[in-house]
Amino acid sequence: MKANEVGMERWLLSIALAVGVLCAANSEAPAGLADGASGQKGNNQEELLAYYTGVIEFGGGSKAELGHAFYNRGNAFYYLGVLEKAIADYSRAIVLNPDHAETFYNRANSYADLGDHERAIADYSQAIRLNPDFDAAYYNRANSHLREGRLLRAVEDYKKAFSLRPGERLYRERIEALGLAQ
Repeated sequence: MKANEVGMERWLLSIALAVGVLCAANSEAPAGLADGASGQKGNNQEELLAYYTGVIEFGGGSKAELGHAFYNRGNAFYYLGVLEKAIADYSRAIVLNPDHAETFYNRANSYADLGDHERAIADYSQAIRLNPDFDAAYYNRANSHLREGRLLRAVEDYKKAFSLRPGERLYRERIEALGLAQ
């Protein structure tokens, strides 16, 4: 590639990134799967996907910033229902930032949605190791345990999620449905 072509390519990438920043700033960013978002498919995910892809391809910034870009692009893939790509991006984010509990949690959600509950349980467990008060990780790990036929482990996790956040309607309903409410 000639020098002027490389310069033009970088200039075009800079313009694309600037447009992506403007689009992302003018749209609502994903609430984050770790925050219990139930899927925001109509929420400009294609624009966010393009933006974070540009950030990743540009490669600038710190290791943590690149990890954050993979995490957010993984969220966009998840919301778009492209779970294998979401898992791949979450895995890259984990390599760059292995202490981010939410990334393990979101990858676990992707595995669970694909029916791979063993991997989901492993990732929920890692999210809990990193953040012992992560109520949603306990709740979703309980769901995966239940699907794998491990009722006692599921009950323990449902109780823990409920104890961490007793005001959460979903947790209360599950506790009551299992006859565990007091």
